[in-house]
Amino acid sequence: MNSSKILKILRSIFLLLKIKRKVDSMILSDLLESEINDQEIKKILGMDLKDEQHIRNLLSLTNYTQYQRLSLECESRKALLVVLYSMNLNKRLKAQVLKGLAYPVLLLIFSLFMMIFVNGVILPLFQSMLLFLGPKLDLSMYQVILLIFIVVDLSLLVSVIVTMILLKNKAYRIYYISRKFRPQNIWTRLISHQFCEKFLYFYRLGGSIDLIFKQIQWSSSPVLSQLCFETSIKLENGQDLTNSIKVINPDLQAYFKMNEEGIDITKYLQHYANVQELIVINQIKKYGKILLAYSYIKISFMIMILYQVMLKPIEMMENIL
Repeated sequence: MNSSKILKILRSIFLLLKIKRKVDSMILSDLLESEINDQEIKKILGMDLKDEQHIRNLLSLTNYTQYQRLSLECESRKALLVVLYSMNLNKRLKAQVLKGLAYPVLLLIFSLFMMIFVNGVILPLFQSMLLFLGPKLDLSMYQVILLIFIVVDLSLLVSVIVTMILLKNKAYRIYYISRKFRPQNIWTRLISHQFCEKFLYFYRLGGSIDLIFKQIQWSSSPVLSQLCFETSIKLENGQDLTNSIKVINPDLQAYFKMNEEGIDITKYLQHYANVQELIVINQIKKYGKILLAYSYIKISFMIMILYQVMLKPIEMMENIL
């Protein structure tokens, strides 16, 4: 391989990395919505929408697969806009989750490692250091308390990991079971919120109801994708939209019934989506507060135990004197 080919490859890699770093999905989405032509987008962001490699580099593997599927049904710019909107919506929701749970989870993990350190290192060290003052220091009660907290924390973490693995492989099955036992849970509200947001956005972009459901299906998580697929099947079998939409959420039937009566439901659906988002965020904050309270209780117990252990030498010295 000669030097010119090597330079060409390096230049291509540099360009792709530059595009990956520079292009912001929200900015690109705004430009596409404003119907800015490809040449202007290339000047502004340095991204050529006609170059498939640029798009592949911008999107993750999953998003790129969604883009390819959508491109079979609609124009490529619209397909990219649909995928970018879904990406931005997911980013916004993830940001809300991180905002509510990041600190409580970090404190939970930090306190777990601290308890393991205190139980496995500090307490045995105190026992060995104080042997010269008399009988072996009995710290078994403190160790049992710390061990209970450690077991609870590890069980919680293992449960979360197992749940995440199951959700990756059997998300729809778990969703179906959870909705059956508790129809209005945080997951069903999140799915309803995502559906309403996407339906309204894709409706504004134009297209038939069938196309809108395909756009949502091919740009969503496995659960919402499956729900939209089942709704599409019902529509193809001759059921009207009002009766078919209950697959996603029975609460939505009332809104689509209004649509059949000639009432513009966009503002009602947007209000419903906003309410679902507020409820989801409040529930996430509530779980975060519970984790914080639990972590503070653990840390308080750990401080009390360390304080009691540090007082033991004084008590033993008083007994000797």
